[in-house]
Amino acid sequence: MAVVSLTDHMAAIEAGLSLACQVDGRIAGFVIGEWQGEDMYLHELDVDPAFQRRGVGASLVRAFIEMAEAKGARDVYLATFRDPPW
Repeated sequence: MAVVSLTDHMAAIEAGLSLACQVDGRIAGFVIGEWQGEDMYLHELDVDPAFQRRGVGASLVRAFIEMAEAKGARDVYLATFRDPPW
């Protein structure tokens, strides 16, 4: 699966569909979403390995759900790998 292109990521930021988490002044992770009809799809979630296992990913998912609800999404969903390569 390819990562989100810079163009698509910039479009998501401009549309308010991307969130970032800062820890101690560093970007610790980000989430990017897209509309799928009336639903919001969590397209990509990345956490810097230096900040993993500290709740950054969970915080980003919660913030994404809150953002999607505030924008009027009917449902929020995501897909993931059965056996992640990492």
